[in-house]
Amino acid sequence: GLHDRFEIQPGDACLFINGLRVDMSAYDPFSLLDMLKLEGKMMNGLRNLGINKEDISKFLKLNSHVLDHTYALDIRHSSVMWINDLENDELYVTWPASCQELLKPVFPGTIPSVRRNFHNLVLFIDPAQEYTLDFIKLAELFYYHKIPLRIGFVFIVNTDDEVDGADDVGVALWRAFKYIAEERDVSQAFISIVQSL
Repeated sequence: GLHDRFEIQPGDACLFINGLRVDMSAYDPFSLLDMLKLEGKMMNGLRNLGINKEDISKFLKLNSHVLDHTYALDIRHSSVMWINDLENDELYVTWPASCQELLKPVFPGTIPSVRRNFHNLVLFIDPAQEYTLDFIKLAELFYYHKIPLRIGFVFIVNTDDEVDGADDVGVALWRAFKYIAEERDVSQAFISIVQSL
């Protein structure tokens, strides 16, 4: 019942807006209006992404099952090229490795600097597409600012053996990346690719 799903006691009255429980003792009409405006902006953002009205309601309703059939990525797969390793790279050697660091207060919105690969970002990129540069620049920003995030790439390229790097920019970039990674390391390959863009 309502008690099991939402912890609503008999006789209680609750207000939910798009699945968010609103504490009526802490809200007034003006803060409710602000909340409705924010929810409206979110719904508009979903619509701008091409999500239709029926699907938007699935995303916003209580206990939505819209994400029940998603998949999980096994980050141990060899296709993921990790450009850094928080646990072993010298770049992070001064960071504490204790998990107790996660319990310490940090500035809101930041990730504690712990020498563990807790947080991972895997970017699927097609070097022939314009959006690729934005993704690489984002990864560069995280990397150079020493954000405690392990960053990996999966290159989406033409696997046909007949394709030549002189004709396909994706294959050319992938081969350059692989060559530098084998001669030096993956971090140096990433730095070289960023500097060439």
